[in-house]
Parts: sequence; C-alpha cells; structure tokens
Amino acid sequence: MSLLGVSSVLLGCATVAAGGVGFERRLELVAPDGAPRDGFGTAVALDAGRALVGAPGRDGAAGVDSGGAYVFERTSTGTWACAAVLVPSDAHSGARAGVAVALDGQRALVGAPHLGKGFAYVFERLPSGAWLETQKIVGFDAQPGDLFGASVALDGDMLWCGAPLNDHGAGPDCGMVYDYRLVGSSWVHVQETQSYEGDRLGSAVALDGLRGIAGAPEAQKTWNERTGRLLVLEWDPVELWKHTAWLVPAGAQVADRFGDALALDGARIVAGAPGHAASGVPDAGAAYVFERSADGVWSEIATLLARDPTNAAAFGCSVALHGERAFVGAADAPNPFGARAGAVYAFDRAADGTWHESAKFARLDGRAGDRLGAAVAIDRSRGGAAGPVGTLALLGAPGSTSPVAERAGMAWLVLVAAEE
Repeated sequence: MSLLGVSSVLLGCATVAAGGVGFERRLELVAPDGAPRDGFGTAVALDAGRALVGAPGRDGAAGVDSGGAYVFERTSTGTWACAAVLVPSDAHSGARAGVAVALDGQRALVGAPHLGKGFAYVFERLPSGAWLETQKIVGFDAQPGDLFGASVALDGDMLWCGAPLNDHGAGPDCGMVYDYRLVGSSWVHVQETQSYEGDRLGSAVALDGLRGIAGAPEAQKTWNERTGRLLVLEWDPVELWKHTAWLVPAGAQVADRFGDALALDGARIVAGAPGHAASGVPDAGAAYVFERSADGVWSEIATLLARDPTNAAAFGCSVALHGERAFVGAADAPNPFGARAGAVYAFDRAADGTWHESAKFARLDGRAGDRLGAAVAIDRSRGGAAGPVGTLALLGAPGSTSPVAERAGMAWLVLVAAEE
C-alpha cells in the first residue's frame, strides 16, 4: 500500500505497513480559531472534496461548549481551506453541537444532543459558497436526556437521527431511531423505530440508498447477555422502513458493545465492538464484516482484529467503509509516548475474499490523550471529480494539541492508493 501526497494546507503523510510504528505528521486539518478542549475531531465526515469536522467543546458567540462543525473544502489548486463554521442558530452554553455530523454533497447535518431535548440541524451550501441553516430537526416525542441527535446519517433525500436514551414504550433507554424524508424543500418525519429496554438503539446509524442500519450496543443476545446487536432496515414505498434483520456476531461476548460504530456500503457492513476481548486481551476491541447475498440473507464474513491488540484500546470505536477497504479506529490504544494516544488501522479484502490488516496509522510524536481514531470517515466519491485517485480518509484526534492551541484537537487527511 502506498500513500499519495496532497499539497499546501494539508501536509503530506506517510504510512507504514502493518506492524510498523506510525506515520509522519502531515495533511493536517486545524480549526483556525481552536482553543483548549474544543474536541475538534470528535466527529468527522468526508464527501466529494469536502470535509466536516465536529468540535463540540468549541466556545463561540453562543457560549461555553456551544460547539460547532467546521467545513473544509478543496480549492481549485488542490489545497484545502476552512470555508465555514456551522453553529446552530439557537445554540447556547453546553449545547455541544458537533458531537455527530454527516455530509452529503452540499448538505450537512450537525447533531446537538445536549441542546434542550436534543436536535439536529440541516445546513445547505449556497451558490455563493456560504452555508445556511435550513431546518431544525426535532424528535416529535423527544424528551430531555434522550440524546436525540447523538448519531446522525444523511443520504440523498433520507435522514436519520438516533436517540439512544429514549424511554419510549419498551422501557428505559430502549433507544429510538427517527426517520425523515425530504419532501419539496422540507424534511418530514416518516416513522420511528424502537428497541427493548436498555438496548440503546440509535447509538450509531448509517444510510446508503434505500438501506439503513442502527446499532444497539447494549442489546441482549440471550438472557442477561448484553453483547449488542445491529438492526437492518430496508425502504419500501408502501411499508416504509421495514425491519429485515438483527445481526449479532457468532463470537459475541458480554459487554462487547457491538454496534457502537457502524459503516454501510451497499450490501456490506462493518460494525465495531470496542469492548470485545480479542486474543485474550480485555477490551482490545474488534470489528465485524457482514455481507448480504442475492437472496437477502446477511452473513458474517470476517472478524477484523488489530495485529498488536492492547488492553482497553477501544479498537472498533469508529469504522469507515468503501468497497473493499475499511478503516477501524482504536482511540484508546497506547503508544510509546503514553496512554490513549490512539491509532487507526486499514484493512483490505483480498481476491479470495479474506480481509487483512494492510496499514496502521499512529502519530510518531503522539501524546497521551490524543485519541487518534476517535472518528474516521472515507470519501466514497473518491475525492470528487477534481480529486486525486485513491481512498481519501479523514482521521479525528480530538485530544491532540494543534498548532493553534493545547489539546484543541486535530484531524488528518490521508490518501491511500490501491494495493499493488
């Protein structure tokens, strides 16, 4: 695997083969007004030469920890620049907007689960290049503490918001996923999907076309075995979102938190289980690949594990997927410089259908608490028509010290070429 350089605002980055020690610090995105504990890089999204980076601890005009999300755009010369900061119009201190973000072309979605009952905000890019808040998404029955907007997904005219602590009907913290569809110029509530007591459905959500998935990381596999599980829904014009499958890995263990992080690309899913005990190492973490056959049956295809598992690394706390390449974050993995420095692992599917670790990303000068890999994203448009060829990924490190401020957070863009 080779890494291709990207110029100017982003500094070039070098990666190492699996088992190596890290990468040279390049291609970095930094909030121009960054301040300590902004959490820049807590959530990331990437699409068509545009990046969206959440900073829920940002102190703006709306108050302390009001939060926000930064838009970076690739310029005509191939450089990247901060184009806007998206802050909800009614944000206030403690709102922590930017805990979750989603991006689809010239539309962005920013979750603010700590703002009142929890909300999500839709922003649109105008022809002038400015970004405008166009709608505030509200859970029709959301209550304070539900964490509505803790997870968000956006694809075309479909939008999902998770509320993992919703107590609706089935009991405390059953969780809920709210579905919206774009009708004309407005997002209209379509339906909601709930789970069972304590499941926390909606902790993570993902959309791709007419298919969606939602994680319930505290769900029970059997009585009193909270391994976590994954709900698959398919869109039907008449029956709307139909529940088609519950997925649980064959080797699921209690407290795996399977479904804490999700990625969906067509008929393939990657789901994280950051609490899984891998290779005898407690809480090392794992990620699982599922694929859908032509007859609609989902099967577990592979278990993704770090070659160098470490205790409480949280491998699987974030995942991204495009085609036959996946990225898995391990935000609490240690490095020689300290605990919770973090790392990101790349996996590729071989011709025989097996998956293997192909690269590891870790800061050579990483510090304790950087939490590289807390969020990962892949540009499934392959960087846009004007972008270079390869898999462009965005890696968040919300505890990292940026050139602007101590512990403000940073994010790295890495462009990985196809395997030779």
